[in-house]
Amino acid sequence: MFKIIQPYPYFRRVFIINAKIKCNIREMPPLQIYEIIPRKAAYAACVFFFSLFICLLFARLSPIPKPYGDSPGYLALAKNVAAGNGFSSDGVNPSAFRPPLFSVSLGLWFKITNSSSPVSAAVFQSIMQSLGVLMTFLLLSEIFSSIRIALYGSLFAAANPILFAGVVYVLQEPILFFVTTLAAWITVKWLKERTILLAVAAGLCWGSATLAKIVTWYVPALLWMMWLFFFYTGKFKAQMKWKQLAVLTAFFLLVIAPWSVRNYRHFGRFILVNEQGTAALRWFVSHGRLGDSGGRTFLRELEGQKLSDGDFRKSLRRFILDRPVYSIAQIVKNFFWFTQLYREWFGKVAGLSMRWHIWIVPAILFQLPLYIGFALTFLEKRLETFFLVSFYLIYWLQYTLCWGEPRYAIPVYPVLLCLGLLGLSVLIRKREI
Repeated sequence: MFKIIQPYPYFRRVFIINAKIKCNIREMPPLQIYEIIPRKAAYAACVFFFSLFICLLFARLSPIPKPYGDSPGYLALAKNVAAGNGFSSDGVNPSAFRPPLFSVSLGLWFKITNSSSPVSAAVFQSIMQSLGVLMTFLLLSEIFSSIRIALYGSLFAAANPILFAGVVYVLQEPILFFVTTLAAWITVKWLKERTILLAVAAGLCWGSATLAKIVTWYVPALLWMMWLFFFYTGKFKAQMKWKQLAVLTAFFLLVIAPWSVRNYRHFGRFILVNEQGTAALRWFVSHGRLGDSGGRTFLRELEGQKLSDGDFRKSLRRFILDRPVYSIAQIVKNFFWFTQLYREWFGKVAGLSMRWHIWIVPAILFQLPLYIGFALTFLEKRLETFFLVSFYLIYWLQYTLCWGEPRYAIPVYPVLLCLGLLGLSVLIRKREI
């Protein structure tokens, strides 16, 4: 009548299949009672609601900072989306300066809740942050055979103040944290199971992540380069199917194409997602060693010349290339700055010092072990690990060449957490042997 099989990690005790007759469940032996809620789903729900509780409690207790920096721009876009004025900063003219996903999502939230208050924005950010923690649990559960590691790792991410302190700001990081980890999880799952539906889902997710921020544009190209490498070397050849990879790429482009067409219609030139490239060059020239060596003065003089966008960017690039020593020093600083703890709230709201040497002990305790583990993952010869390592390194490289602020590392923190724990577990296994 019944076939009892041993539990897959998703289930706690037993799973009854092939039940062919009706019976009273109360008459069944205790060992044969079907567990309605799988253990993995129960843990996932606990992780999500634990994170949501922490985020909402923090948003309730913390002063909500006044919008500054990038926040007023995101708020203006979101309010115009909620008001039905489209993706516009002033309510009249279309905008292409910022990526759309965060402001459009926040605007729809404002429309649904009929409120655009800072508290409403903080609730939205808390939900996005908690969804990101949930995706962290799912990503860890794909990499590790032990569901306890996934649970403890995601609970650590949920209770990490460096991560949840950002929910009081109107910035992109919580939604980037969510969509980037979602896309990474789906891709790892696709690389392991190789189904067409997962390929479609991965393409859709990476397209959405790129609409959230352009920095993930390279993922389909990375996967194609992996396929070519494995095709010629023979490694993992059976685990990557080029037809499914083509489907992933097609759905990735399908998500982005409408926004690119919209940009071309309004601005008469190709803009894949948004045009913040000039802003990135401005930051590079006006900050750090380059800024101290005349970059800020040069930028002010250049702005007074009223050049076209193309000539303006050429002048900035020429200034950077003409000062290789300062530029390389800034790039090295960006490389290490990306790895530091994000401490904006602690410095500007809590009133603590933001100097790096004040934070050296927390960095050694919480960041250094993860990067040590990250380096050790090169000993792991798994396709999904190869993808995550390559993805993280390219993501890191982009900000090294631009502006490596610690805030920009938050969206890929779950990948670092996953690889760090994996590398440390490899080291522990080797010591036991």
